Amino acid sequence: MNVNKNLILGMIFCIVSQGFMLQIQDVSDLSFTLSMIFQLLGYFIFQEVYFNVYVTIPLERQTVTREQLNYMAHYNEVTGLPNRRSLLLHLRDCMHSAYSENRTVGLLVININRFKIINDSLGYQFGDQLLKTTGERLKQYRGGKIEVFSLDSDRYAVVLSEFVETKLLNRQVSEILQHFKEPLLLKDRELYLTPSAGISLFPFDGSSPEELLRNANTALHFAKDHGMDLNRYAVSMKREAQKSLQMEHDIRKGLKRGEFYLEYQPQIDLRTNEVVGVEALVRWQHPVKGTISPADFIPIAEESGLIVPLGEWVLKEACSQNRKWQQQYKPLSISVNLSIRQFQDVHLTDRIQRVLLDTGLDPTCLELEITESTMLDFDQGIDVLDRIKKLGVQISIDDFGTGYSSLHYLKKLPIDRLKIDQSFVRELMEDHSNKAIVSTITSMAKHLQLKVTAEGVENEEQLLFLQEQHCHEGQGYFFSKPLKSEDFESRFLKVVVYN
Repeated sequence: MNVNKNLILGMIFCIVSQGFMLQIQDVSDLSFTLSMIFQLLGYFIFQEVYFNVYVTIPLERQTVTREQLNYMAHYNEVTGLPNRRSLLLHLRDCMHSAYSENRTVGLLVININRFKIINDSLGYQFGDQLLKTTGERLKQYRGGKIEVFSLDSDRYAVVLSEFVETKLLNRQVSEILQHFKEPLLLKDRELYLTPSAGISLFPFDGSSPEELLRNANTALHFAKDHGMDLNRYAVSMKREAQKSLQMEHDIRKGLKRGEFYLEYQPQIDLRTNEVVGVEALVRWQHPVKGTISPADFIPIAEESGLIVPLGEWVLKEACSQNRKWQQQYKPLSISVNLSIRQFQDVHLTDRIQRVLLDTGLDPTCLELEITESTMLDFDQGIDVLDRIKKLGVQISIDDFGTGYSSLHYLKKLPIDRLKIDQSFVRELMEDHSNKAIVSTITSMAKHLQLKVTAEGVENEEQLLFLQEQHCHEGQGYFFSKPLKSEDFESRFLKVVVYN
């Protein structure tokens, strides 16, 4: 009902009523009767307007708001699919029915691999549309009855509840994942999505919806960590997940308590035997567990996102230490590794620039090491490297030869150095193929006007071969293991030339 029109109509009736009232000579006049009629009509309209404004409309708005809140509570805004809350309610009903009918309920949790890269490189609107389209694709599966739910970000849950034999369930899961992998055409782009998935089964892997979901997620994380498409939950994964969670907690505490420190491994000029650079390597001295290997804590830091604050601390500490050495001794280049997560950080260039300003280190004395696997999105990677190069910072590719090397891409990268992976160097004398690989890399680098550093140098034979190949620098236990700052200083900087 239009409130304004009714108000105007009510006012007209009141004015007409007053007009008839002015013509009244006696209460028996027709004017008196008409005046009363129009006045009553006006009052009736005003009462109806009042009722609508203060009762009907607020109730309607409240109903709409309640429906919106209910939708938000049970559905994902981006995909339009039922959300985690709805999943748990549905699972409870399915598990109750399955228990009484001796059936199996499967909960499949699917994650879109590399979704963050797609989202960052193609934009959030594209990413949202991809999530919605992927959810619709899962719903269109016709191989059996399934219910699809949207979990946070890029994960989906699929409930399979009509099975007595797990063999049939496994076949359907395989079909769902295959269906997921089919090419997807979105905004004139053909995308090939790869999933990682974890599955848990009732009654074997959980007695409550929450436990079943938790265990499916555990299986998913295990699958991602081990490069698997699909993984079934096992009790051992729970212990591993708990261990990983405790490690994450300890890393957070360790960052606050200053438990991390750096060791430095010299980089030697193979022509002059002079120390020209140093690689900073992060170490962790846990107050209870003692020294924890980087191989154990770096993957956890990477997965949890803690590698970003940890990496920033390493960068600042390394630059600060190098600045002190330069003021006391001689110019040195210091190398710091960048992880994939750091490389994808949109604020990476700003962080590097801030560290350089805070420490006062010349940008040309900082070298950032990336691996070939860091460049998953080549175009975006070049853009990031270009911004870093504009700061004056040097860039090297670490572990070169172990990833998806491409000469076509290599010539386009704004890099300064290749670091030959130690696996090739350590077996130089035992494997002629490794000799050929090292020789090829050094020759290629020369033509591309890149410097070459060989890692993992352990004996004089390796050193002599690398010198014959005109490799610029060497790094490894033949020269020195990684050392604490004071040991590195006393051994290499107080004596300028390597002996």
